[in-house]
Amino acid sequence: MKSAIVKNKYLILLITSIGVYMGYFYKSAREIIYDYASSFMGVQEVPGESAEQSNPIIDKFLNVFGLSNDEVAWCSCFVGYVMDMNGYDISDQTPMARSWDTFGHETTEPKRGDIVVFWRESPLSGWGHVGFLDRIEGDKIFVLGGNQSNRVKISWYPKHRLVSYRKY
Repeated sequence: MKSAIVKNKYLILLITSIGVYMGYFYKSAREIIYDYASSFMGVQEVPGESAEQSNPIIDKFLNVFGLSNDEVAWCSCFVGYVMDMNGYDISDQTPMARSWDTFGHETTEPKRGDIVVFWRESPLSGWGHVGFLDRIEGDKIFVLGGNQSNRVKISWYPKHRLVSYRKY
């Protein structure tokens, strides 16, 4: 009888350990995407107009949509590259930031790692910006994105320019 109790004690310990291990290492899709995107923090453009002067990492972002030379607006290319490298279908997206307003599903309860789409110039223009939600503080939405001051970094944008939060 004692050996059965000892075996059960170790089984319970093993199951508890596995549960703690799995819970510790489990990450949501948003967290995985955000972590991957943040691995590019600090990547920046190389000034100049020629392809030889272009940052090869940013060229990889641009190649997702068949573009080259980092002198173009590349925020959508950054989001596209991150999503594509993580197995998401981006075939309906374009280099235009506002194209991400159709990606996944709109959410009114945004979480870190969701895609954030903003308008630029006017809400009715086709121009915009896109990135990954970092956090919200009052009227400021902090976004991890590409082509923010010509680099991958976290910047804030005014909440009134929000088009949508997108979950995937």
